[in-house]
Amino acid sequence: MNFHGETINTSSTASATEAEIASASQRLALRPYFQSQNTGQRVWDEPPSGASTIVYASAEARKMAQAQLEEMRATYAQAASARRRERQAEERLLSGGDGR
Repeated sequence: MNFHGETINTSSTASATEAEIASASQRLALRPYFQSQNTGQRVWDEPPSGASTIVYASAEARKMAQAQLEEMRATYAQAASARRRERQAEERLLSGGDGR
């Protein structure tokens, strides 16, 4: 029940939350940003207007960023899995079941 006394279907709420986490995990993406050496202004996805020289990240920097992205995706997945197990344990306790 929520604080208004309404019954909440926790399994569908849990599924929605897990789906949102899974979706968020997949939306994580590498995006380039460009920074003006003159003004310090940063712009996502395309160089600032008037840029005369563009220096892209090295292959090593891109490789490191890709590894960080994969680590973040794995962390999201682990968090969703842990939360699902917690909810299942809560549901067993609330239903009086012992999980057998």
